[in-house]
Amino acid sequence: MADKLMSCPECNRHVFERDAECPFCKAAIRRSTGRTVATIAAVAMSVAAAAACGDKPTPSVPGVPTVDGGDAPTAPTTSVPGGRGDKTPAPVYGGPPP
Repeated sequence: MADKLMSCPECNRHVFERDAECPFCKAAIRRSTGRTVATIAAVAMSVAAAAACGDKPTPSVPGVPTVDGGDAPTAPTTSVPGGRGDKTPAPVYGGPPP
Protein backbone atom coordinates (compact mmCIF):
# COMPACT_ATOMS: atom_id res chain seq x y z
CA MET A 1 0.00 0.00 0.00
CA ALA A 2 1.35 3.41 -0.90
CA ASP A 3 2.19 5.84 1.86
CA LYS A 4 -0.07 8.88 1.96
CA LEU A 5 1.32 12.38 1.96
CA MET A 6 0.09 15.40 3.89
CA SER A 7 1.21 18.99 4.39
CA CYS A 8 3.40 19.90 7.31
CA PRO A 9 1.48 22.31 9.56
CA GLU A 10 4.58 24.55 9.90
CA CYS A 11 6.42 24.63 6.55
CA ASN A 12 3.63 23.24 4.29
CA ARG A 13 6.01 20.80 2.61
CA HIS A 14 4.88 17.27 1.81
CA VAL A 15 5.56 14.69 4.50
CA PHE A 16 4.45 11.11 4.97
CA GLU A 17 1.49 10.60 7.33
CA ARG A 18 3.46 7.91 9.18
CA ASP A 19 6.22 10.38 10.14
CA ALA A 20 6.21 11.68 13.71
CA GLU A 21 7.95 14.92 12.73
CA CYS A 22 8.66 16.89 9.59
CA PRO A 23 12.07 15.93 8.13
CA PHE A 24 12.58 19.52 6.95
CA CYS A 25 11.59 21.76 9.89
CA LYS A 26 11.34 19.09 12.64
CA ALA A 27 7.82 20.20 13.60
CA ALA A 28 5.59 17.59 15.20
CA ILE A 29 3.05 16.06 12.82
CA ARG A 30 -0.48 15.96 14.21
CA ARG A 31 -2.28 12.78 13.41
CA SER A 32 -5.97 12.96 12.67
CA THR A 33 -7.98 9.78 12.41
CA GLY A 34 -10.76 11.33 10.37
CA ARG A 35 -13.28 10.65 13.11
CA THR A 36 -13.64 14.35 13.83
CA VAL A 37 -14.76 15.09 10.28
CA ALA A 38 -17.11 12.08 10.25
CA THR A 39 -18.63 13.12 13.59
CA ILE A 40 -19.21 16.68 12.42
CA ALA A 41 -20.81 15.43 9.20
CA ALA A 42 -23.11 13.04 11.09
CA VAL A 43 -24.23 15.77 13.50
CA ALA A 44 -24.86 18.21 10.64
CA MET A 45 -26.94 15.65 8.75
CA SER A 46 -28.94 14.83 11.88
CA VAL A 47 -29.70 18.49 12.50
CA ALA A 48 -30.73 18.99 8.86
CA ALA A 49 -33.00 15.94 8.97
CA ALA A 50 -34.61 17.09 12.21
CA ALA A 51 -35.21 20.56 10.77
CA ALA A 52 -36.77 19.11 7.62
CA CYS A 53 -39.16 16.94 9.64
CA GLY A 54 -40.71 19.75 11.64
CA ASP A 55 -44.36 19.97 12.66
CA LYS A 56 -46.02 20.50 9.31
CA PRO A 57 -49.78 20.07 9.09
CA THR A 58 -50.79 17.12 6.97
CA PRO A 59 -53.15 17.97 4.13
CA SER A 60 -56.67 16.63 4.49
CA VAL A 61 -58.33 14.61 1.76
CA PRO A 62 -62.13 14.94 1.47
CA GLY A 63 -63.95 11.82 2.60
CA VAL A 64 -60.89 10.22 4.22
CA PRO A 65 -60.91 9.94 8.03
CA THR A 66 -58.25 11.95 9.82
CA VAL A 67 -55.89 10.68 12.50
CA ASP A 68 -58.18 11.88 15.29
CA GLY A 69 -61.05 9.79 13.89
CA GLY A 70 -63.17 12.61 12.48
CA ASP A 71 -63.97 13.08 8.83
CA ALA A 72 -61.91 15.53 6.88
CA PRO A 73 -63.74 18.55 5.53
CA THR A 74 -65.56 18.01 2.25
CA ALA A 75 -65.00 19.90 -0.96
CA PRO A 76 -66.50 23.37 -1.11
CA THR A 77 -70.03 23.71 -2.42
CA THR A 78 -70.56 25.48 -5.69
CA SER A 79 -73.53 26.73 -7.60
CA VAL A 80 -73.82 25.01 -10.97
CA PRO A 81 -76.49 26.49 -13.24
CA GLY A 82 -78.95 23.99 -14.65
CA GLY A 83 -77.68 21.05 -12.70
CA ARG A 84 -77.20 20.06 -9.10
CA GLY A 85 -78.57 23.08 -7.29
CA ASP A 86 -76.95 25.49 -4.88
CA LYS A 87 -75.96 23.14 -2.02
CA THR A 88 -74.57 20.13 -3.87
CA PRO A 89 -70.86 19.63 -3.24
CA ALA A 90 -68.62 19.75 -6.27
CA PRO A 91 -67.04 16.43 -7.25
CA VAL A 92 -63.49 15.92 -6.09
CA TYR A 93 -60.96 15.89 -8.90
CA GLY A 94 -59.73 12.33 -9.36
CA GLY A 95 -62.26 10.92 -6.91
CA PRO A 96 -64.73 8.13 -7.60
CA PRO A 97 -67.76 9.05 -9.73
CA PRO A 98 -70.91 10.04 -7.81
